[in-house]
Amino acid sequence: MKMTEFKEFTLASSYYSRGKMVHVSDRGIFEIYPTKKKINANTLTFNGKYPYVARGEGDNGIRGYVNYDKKYLNPANTISFGQDTGTLYYQPFAYFTGDKIQVFKLNPDLNQKLNPKIALYLITVAKKIFSTFTWGQNSFALDKISYLKINLPVCLHTTKIDFQYMENQVNRLEHDQMKMIDNYLAVTGLSHFQLNDEDLRILEYKPKFASFKIKDIFEIHKGKRLTKANQTKGDTLFIGSTALNHGETARIGQKPIFKPNTITVCYNGSVGETFYQDEPYWASDDINVLTLKNFKLNPEIAEYLCTVIKKAGKKYGYTYKWNVSRMKESIISLPVTAKNDIDFDYMEKYINAMQKLTIKKFSVIILLRGRLD
Repeated sequence: MKMTEFKEFTLASSYYSRGKMVHVSDRGIFEIYPTKKKINANTLTFNGKYPYVARGEGDNGIRGYVNYDKKYLNPANTISFGQDTGTLYYQPFAYFTGDKIQVFKLNPDLNQKLNPKIALYLITVAKKIFSTFTWGQNSFALDKISYLKINLPVCLHTTKIDFQYMENQVNRLEHDQMKMIDNYLAVTGLSHFQLNDEDLRILEYKPKFASFKIKDIFEIHKGKRLTKANQTKGDTLFIGSTALNHGETARIGQKPIFKPNTITVCYNGSVGETFYQDEPYWASDDINVLTLKNFKLNPEIAEYLCTVIKKAGKKYGYTYKWNVSRMKESIISLPVTAKNDIDFDYMEKYINAMQKLTIKKFSVIILLRGRLD
């Protein structure tokens, strides 16, 4: 069996400081460039053509799509780096950015074009060395991270990076994951979901929409501060300001302070990240908790509402937080009945149909992938 060798490289070959390029190493992986322009999200309308990449987690860092002067687009096939959050995302298309974003380009001396598979491998390695860093721009200062050492596969008995090995590893992991998902769908019976006549009707139906203030639909409460040092070990779900794992950041020993069947929204940190919570929990003071008025929330209706709420939060960010007072006055658009009541029945049926459609498409992809393999 062929053995794989690994050798040490420097994260960056160069970076920019005060407009001047600083050489780091001939064995560096990335040229690090500042974004072409720091564009304030509050000045933008999110209904355009080009990705606007911010520092938040999730959605590949893309906060929305905008139109702007194309001379400020950062190049495609690069990695965006949120400098104070440590977020790294491969960007296959040209993109605009906000503040504190750096652009990682593969060192041209490596004679290799960046692609999604290689980018995923390199991002995983970089995240591993960043795992001990704390939040904040100073932690990820370019004069610190550029000199970090990473281990990468090389062609046997050489110092040439083995990019083919990286692609092969990612392909293998994707294949294994596909098999796991295929088995899950088979065990649960989801692989046989079929759209019925009612599903087709709902997908074709064009509802009437109306605008509502969030405060007219939800009771809104702020979470309660609980420092990590004061948390005890236990089973209570703790919701913090993260875009990952439905907002869960810990399990604690303190008693829950919020009931299930509510929605949590990050107003600080990962601003606008929105999740349905189906068990009792504690929410940090970075979280707004929304309880639906005059109707019982369920997972399908919650998923619909979470999507709408998250869309409304795109205008807010770290420097313009979505606090309770602003959230109360925020406007969302919802489907309504002929009597102009919120059409919760449509929301539930629409999400059910979309889930079936998604599973059906995904099953086709799995089957096709299996035949190609």
